[in-house]
Amino acid sequence: MPTEVRQDLLELLLHRGSAAGADLVEVFLERTDHLGVLAEQEAITSVTPSFGMGAGIRVFRGHRDGFVSTNDLSEAGLIEALSQALGMLGLQIPSAAAATSSRFEGLPQLRDHAAAKSAWLERCPSLAEATAALLRGTERLEHHGQHLQSRRGSYARDWQEVLVVASDGTHARDIRLHQSLGLSLLAADGEHRASLGRRYGTSDSPDDLRQWDADAAAADLCQSAGQMLYADYVEAQGLDPAQFADNFNQFVASEEGAAALVAVEDLDMVQQYLDFTVGN
Repeated sequence: MPTEVRQDLLELLLHRGSAAGADLVEVFLERTDHLGVLAEQEAITSVTPSFGMGAGIRVFRGHRDGFVSTNDLSEAGLIEALSQALGMLGLQIPSAAAATSSRFEGLPQLRDHAAAKSAWLERCPSLAEATAALLRGTERLEHHGQHLQSRRGSYARDWQEVLVVASDGTHARDIRLHQSLGLSLLAADGEHRASLGRRYGTSDSPDDLRQWDADAAAADLCQSAGQMLYADYVEAQGLDPAQFADNFNQFVASEEGAAALVAVEDLDMVQQYLDFTVGN
C-alpha cells in the first residue's frame, strides 16, 4: 500500500465528509521515489534521489470543490485536512451523533491494478547502470561531434504508487513509472553557435534505459548540430510580423533551411505561432 493508513480510517474520512453535506469525498494517497542523474563531459556532476509520501483530500458540493494536501498521515492530521477542505465549502465535520446521516456505506473490495507491477521499481536500472549509460552517451558525443564546447547527459526516473478511495465506491490502487534520458551539446566555431538537445522517454517500461542505443542517439544529435552550426538565420529586426513570417517561410522552403531545421521537433508549433502573429 502507498501508506500505512488503515482502511477503517479512510472509511471514517469518507463517512464524516459525506455526513457534513459533501456530494462526493475523495482521498488520494501516494508514495513516490525519484532519481535524477546529470553527466557533464566525462563526469557525473549531480545525483538527486528523493522520496515522498502524502495525501490529498477533495470534497465536492454542487459546482464547487475544496482541496487540501498533507504529509501528516496520522489520524489527527487527515481529519484536520478533511476539516479544512470542508471549510472551503462552508461545511464542517458533524458530531459523532449527527454523522449517522451519511449515505456512505463502506468501501468495496480493492481493485488492485498494481499487483502485476510490484517489481517495477526493483527492475529499474541501478544508479551504477544509469551513470554508465550517461557517460557512454557523452563519450559518443565526443566521438561523433565537432567543435563541441559542452556535452551533457541526464536521466530521470519517477515511480509513483497511488491509492484512491471515494464516497462513490471508488477503491483502487496503481503504480506508475516514467523514465527519461536526454543528451545535449553546445558547439562553437568562430562566430557560429549551435545548442541542441534530444530527450527520450517512456512510461511503464522498467528496462527502457538498458535498451537505449547511445551511439545512434549521439550520432543523430551531432549530425543535426553540424547542420545547424553553419545555418543561415532569418533577420527579424525591423520587420513587421507579416514580413518576418514571409521571410521565415521562404527560409524553411529552401534546401538550406530544411537542413538547418531538421532538429526542430515540432514545426507545426512554429507555424501556428506565425499564423497567430500575422492574424493578429
